[in-house]
Amino acid sequence: MRKTALLLIVFQFCGHAQAAPWQNCLHGAVSVPLEHYNAPPSMLGSIDGLPARFFLAPQASDTFVFANHTVTFSGSAPEDAGSETGEATVFVKTLSTVNIGALILKNYTAYVVDYSVPNTIIPPLQVELGEHFLSHISTLINRSSRNVTFFRYDDEKCPSIGDLLPAPTTKLHLYQDGYPLSNTVLVELNGHPVRMKINLSSNRTLIQQDTARAIGIAPEPNTDDPVRINASNTVGGYLHTFDTLKIGPFLLPHPKIVIASTIAYDELGTDALNHFHILLDTPRAAIWLSPASDPSLTKEPPLPWTPLHIRKYQATAHDQGIAPKDPVHSGNDMLKTAEPDR
Repeated sequence: MRKTALLLIVFQFCGHAQAAPWQNCLHGAVSVPLEHYNAPPSMLGSIDGLPARFFLAPQASDTFVFANHTVTFSGSAPEDAGSETGEATVFVKTLSTVNIGALILKNYTAYVVDYSVPNTIIPPLQVELGEHFLSHISTLINRSSRNVTFFRYDDEKCPSIGDLLPAPTTKLHLYQDGYPLSNTVLVELNGHPVRMKINLSSNRTLIQQDTARAIGIAPEPNTDDPVRINASNTVGGYLHTFDTLKIGPFLLPHPKIVIASTIAYDELGTDALNHFHILLDTPRAAIWLSPASDPSLTKEPPLPWTPLHIRKYQATAHDQGIAPKDPVHSGNDMLKTAEPDR
């Protein structure tokens, strides 16, 4: 019964009269409610019995745990990590049980960050699910049902995975950044091609001043005020109204985008992405988009607390072989669902 219900959540997107062919294509589908349907996508769950909020973070390399002062973790020796906002210290921690809705991860390896969540923020644990998590599964953000569905997809003799979204759809290639993480797409801003990192934790789309100059917009002098990009962070810069932002064939007119002086790369935020249902297909280096018709999705959303912009584990640490093991191929079924209480 549970599997049938989860598959129906996915099938309601499809224009197919019969679900039978899809049953052989989707494996281990697990659906989790979106906490804030019109904000950076987040889900509620727990870590070793402690309440937690989970964010989808294509810019993070691994799973990172941020805790407030009421929670104390112990783990391995500290290691260096980097983020756009500066350096950080992390340590490896094996988490006995991670619950994200009905999704259960046993003996899951994550990094605890030396950055404290304010004690006023509930729940006490805030978690980024980075590429270590996302690269092994496909992730469907359904704006209509307000759910996130995690699943594996079998390409062989199956329809295109993009058919899971309602037409019209577009497929964008996910380019790798320097770490490398598959999180960058090619869009057009005022008709000029721009590569932007997908940032599902930012309420704002941002570009560097150099990018603005390259497309013919001179940054305004003496304009470097703090601009809030999510509930926790600001960047120096100002809002500029562009003519168009084109994502695949979809045109967003007159977007307000931050021209920032304090960022290292251009970012596509949820102010743009909330216009769409999203199918993040990291295993095949693609993201599929389909317009979401609910007008409330494009309003300025109330935001939960979000991690310190984006934390990224240093590539050198991966080269040293100390990155977490693949949760799918190390005896841990990533897509195991919780059994009902008996």
